[in-house]
Amino acid sequence: MKLFKFNSVKCAAGITVLYALSKVLLMDSLSALVADNPHTLLQNGILVLGLYVLSAVLMSANYYSKGVAYYWLTNQMNSRIDSYYQRLGIAETETKSVGERTGIYVNDVPRLIDLTLNRVLNLIFNATLIVFVLLALLKIHWTMMLMGVVSSVLLILIPKLFESKLSEYILLSQKGKERFLASLTEILNGFSAFIQNNAFHKFRCKSETASEQYADSISKIDIFAGNISAVLTFSGNFFTLVSLLVLSYLVIQKQVAAGTLLSVMGLIPALGDAMTAFVTDKTFYRSGKTLYREKFADIPERYDRRYTQPCLRKKAKIEMMPQADAPLPAIQTIQTKNLCVQYKNNSVAIKDVFLEFGKKYAIIGASGSGKSTLIKAIIGEITEYSGEILVNGVPKDHCQTLFGQIAYISQNIYLFN
Repeated sequence: MKLFKFNSVKCAAGITVLYALSKVLLMDSLSALVADNPHTLLQNGILVLGLYVLSAVLMSANYYSKGVAYYWLTNQMNSRIDSYYQRLGIAETETKSVGERTGIYVNDVPRLIDLTLNRVLNLIFNATLIVFVLLALLKIHWTMMLMGVVSSVLLILIPKLFESKLSEYILLSQKGKERFLASLTEILNGFSAFIQNNAFHKFRCKSETASEQYADSISKIDIFAGNISAVLTFSGNFFTLVSLLVLSYLVIQKQVAAGTLLSVMGLIPALGDAMTAFVTDKTFYRSGKTLYREKFADIPERYDRRYTQPCLRKKAKIEMMPQADAPLPAIQTIQTKNLCVQYKNNSVAIKDVFLEFGKKYAIIGASGSGKSTLIKAIIGEITEYSGEILVNGVPKDHCQTLFGQIAYISQNIYLFN
């Protein structure tokens, strides 16, 4: 998915960079709180307070812009799925349950956006933070930057040992969620049967088994990620301690100002946290790309201007313009010849019919004799059949639908409004 085709994502990325820069400026400015006189201390305190306010404003703007980008990406993805289902047609769409079809909207799309949009913005934030923290450390003393570079390299190398395993756990948790949803759908569909046969204990058993398996898959990734975080946190704290010891020596030697201790106490841990988060988010982002390939490979990639153009605004409602179809020719006659529809367990052969406009017909027959099959084949709901259907004397293409020319009410109705 090409995130930066969306102006809202570009805006969110720009605000993320500014927010990260404000965080570094704030940490670096703490050295100004060590002053020689009260007047200077007051001035510097007001400056630091101003940076706190700026950082808070940018934090709010950052969350807002991320929310707007999430809004437009979600609408674009759902629109793509809508179009995909429209092209599939009725017969192909019904090969999967409604629960499976809705799962892509309510499970896969939010998961995909979390693993792509949110992770990319986090990567931008942490990359910006890393670069400007290193520059701030260089401004203090070259040894501080050196300590920052060494700690960064180690914090990159350590997660490499666990990267493939973490990706595996992330994908397993996604598949575990899908299995859990499928299991619950299955047993809830048979809920009345469990009650009627006095077998609710079996319902409980199946539900608890599915829940246990899902909880186990989620807990594995949490435990594994926690272990990685513990190792990285210790490494970061170790380098913070070493850096403060070196800086304290430089203060004693009067090579740097004493106030820089306050800055370094914030900058070094922030560098470690940013590096850890950068590596972790990179792994999650790769999992997001894998999820996109697996779940959305059959859905054509499309980017509509109404979703990609907006930058920092949302619309409460997206107005859908009706398609301007060409005028449809009036149907005068419908004829079938040797029509036969093959189902999974049987085939239905339908007697030839000839229907004329302006006349009334009653189609009668026993259950399973092909009444509904005939109508569905004529209007195009059923596309797999042998024989011919002629409209105005011309053979109808199997995929051609006549919904715009024939009013049809199914047994399972749905009210649009």
